[in-house]
Amino acid sequence: MKQYLDTQAYFLGEKPVRGGRKIAGWEWSFIVFVGAIVWAGVAISKQPSQAPIYEWARDEAEERLRRRILGLPVEFGYNYAALRAIAERNGDELDE
Repeated sequence: MKQYLDTQAYFLGEKPVRGGRKIAGWEWSFIVFVGAIVWAGVAISKQPSQAPIYEWARDEAEERLRRRILGLPVEFGYNYAALRAIAERNGDELDE
């Protein structure tokens, strides 16, 4: 019984090595890889939502369609949604 009580518990039965444990060559690359994965996951999760882009595109498409129905010209590279927002803010009608 004394022999049982004198023993020490070691994780997975590994006893500490005199002089400390030496790191294997593959361990540093594994640590760096896992760190990069964690960093990428955090960076991706912190990205802003794309909802404002979709809202702008919907508003732009609605305004372009409205202008085509009214027979007004629609030019490529012109931001009609912004013009409509400014006109609505000022209380003007933008049918020119």
